[in-house]
Amino acid sequence: MKEMKPCIAHRSTYIFKQGDKSGSYYIILEGVCQIEINNEKKKTLTYGDSFGDLGIIYSAPRSASVFALTDCELVQINRQKFKKVMDDINQIYEKENKKFLTVLTFFKDLTEEQKNAIASTCLTETYEEGQVIFNQGDDANSFYVIKEGTVVIK
Repeated sequence: MKEMKPCIAHRSTYIFKQGDKSGSYYIILEGVCQIEINNEKKKTLTYGDSFGDLGIIYSAPRSASVFALTDCELVQINRQKFKKVMDDINQIYEKENKKFLTVLTFFKDLTEEQKNAIASTCLTETYEEGQVIFNQGDDANSFYVIKEGTVVIK
């Protein structure tokens, strides 16, 4: 992808600082970076990790600083390409969600417009065996449909 530019961040330098204008998304190919929020160390990132998406998604200043702990090789993706890729991915998920909704009898009486509205807001979540999805008494702010696998109600 020609919009992906290789770049280098030298050891002990900031790739960007909290409050900076957002413009790119980064993927680490080599090296170690540190996430800092309000000058507090929060997380260490390594090969395959990425950062910079929140500012682009929300058109907001950087919510954290990223510091290169070692020399780092990164791939930089500009705002426009990142948004285009994310839109393409969302369209694929929306299409898959709509296809899934059409086979569920619970949604059979909905109009196409209603199914489209639901499909565009569905999120796919994956849970590990034994992981709690929610507990009795939790606020009911989501509707779950099991697409694959089984759950145990306790």
